[in-house]
Amino acid sequence: LGDALTLRVADHAHFAEALAVAQAALPGAGRFLCAVAGPVEPGRAALTNAAWVIEAAALPFAEVRLLNDLEAMAWSLEAVEAEAWRVGTPAPDAPRLVIAPGTGLGLAARQG
Repeated sequence: LGDALTLRVADHAHFAEALAVAQAALPGAGRFLCAVAGPVEPGRAALTNAAWVIEAAALPFAEVRLLNDLEAMAWSLEAVEAEAWRVGTPAPDAPRLVIAPGTGLGLAARQG
């Protein structure tokens, strides 16, 4: 999967500023995956609780993937160890659900 970096939106006035910090911390990265707390359309994401808009075509990476943050969590469920599940162990092909109450109620599902 590669190196990961978490940046607080509140620490950066604009996405470009945060991106510069990320590029300095992860030099030579050719791929960019950004999990966004807000709606994601093909090639574009807008944060719900900040004025940031991210345009994939404007980013200086060979490969860019923008995901909703709950979508990213749903994709990561495969990596959760069986003993970390709070209620039993899911069947290998059972659907998994991410529920995230916050400023709204976010949901994401993944099959097995």
